[in-house]
Amino acid sequence: MRQSAEPVEEDIARLLDKSTNPTETLVMIAARVGQGLFRTVVSRRWGNRCAVSGCSIAEALRASHIKPWAESSDDERLDPHNGILLAAHVDALFDRYLVSFQGNGKLVVSSLLSAKELSTLGIRTDWRLSKPLSAKQKAFLTLHRREMKRREMT
Repeated sequence: MRQSAEPVEEDIARLLDKSTNPTETLVMIAARVGQGLFRTVVSRRWGNRCAVSGCSIAEALRASHIKPWAESSDDERLDPHNGILLAAHVDALFDRYLVSFQGNGKLVVSSLLSAKELSTLGIRTDWRLSKPLSAKQKAFLTLHRREMKRREMT
């Protein structure tokens, strides 16, 4: 597999090249560095593999926030316990509350998805997270499942 420059470094170089307000640029760089650190720590925690499928294609993996980034405090945004490494297609469903995980790591599927759709995506209902969850991850996932259920009702 080819190794490319770190995405964080590439993004910072692009930010520095843009002619924007210097204060705004520094804020954007700090946020991007934090995101890179979050991804690195979450990736290591899950052995650089999707936590459920085992996929190890770095370009297809996402360090997904359990509690959405936009709803998280600054500390929660960078907290590796608020993250799970997921393949992009699983991450997309997770971000939209169509799948979640129980405290024991078992996949939970929204009633809004059909068995045919899951099969088409190669998602198996017997999937489990590959590592045990921390107490903080379980708490974040409780909120995630609650929101999934709320969306099923609307």
